[in-house]
Amino acid sequence: MVTVFVGAKRKAYSLHKDLLVERCPFFEKCLKDSYKEGRENQVYLVEESPAVFDRFVTFIYHNHVDKIVTSPDNSLAVRAFVLADKFCMAKFQNALIDAIACFYETYDVSVPDLDFINGHVLSNSKIKALLIDQMAYDIIRSENNDQPDLIAKEVSGLIRRGGDLATEIFWAVRNADPERKDWPSNWCYRSSYHSHETDDTRECCRKRKDTEKSDEE
Repeated sequence: MVTVFVGAKRKAYSLHKDLLVERCPFFEKCLKDSYKEGRENQVYLVEESPAVFDRFVTFIYHNHVDKIVTSPDNSLAVRAFVLADKFCMAKFQNALIDAIACFYETYDVSVPDLDFINGHVLSNSKIKALLIDQMAYDIIRSENNDQPDLIAKEVSGLIRRGGDLATEIFWAVRNADPERKDWPSNWCYRSSYHSHETDDTRECCRKRKDTEKSDEE
């Protein structure tokens, strides 16, 4: 077993070493016998959030990301994506993308979540692309439905602040197809926001569709 201490208060997690090494490249490296962590079977992640790390533990043991039903849970999932990025876990990232995208089929993108992602991932990150594309779609939809409050209340402050993110949102809205009927988060587009080891997105798309049908049943 390995004890992982998470957060400023060092919440302790007792986890199976073989699972960590098998499923997480980060732990595979740091738990080698040549490192102190590997010899003592203790890892300190004081800068991480226990609430976010809980999502990692669930995925490690169950290979699954729970369905997101509230905005706070979605914010934790967004932050878990950043953790998965640090841990080099593409499968965890893809599962989080699916759960987050499902949530966005009902709810609008949170500006604080997009702001967080913008400051913690690379500019070409898949999740950043999803959030910006989905926000652009939400803005277009609100304009078509005569509901400009979305722009005025949620996005205008971010736009006024300027910078690269404001520019990206502007162009995403400018280039969006106003006739588009499906959300970017719809299952048929979701594979575009996944990290693939190969270029076969068709098989990935089929799996996502089958997974959602199973969840609905």
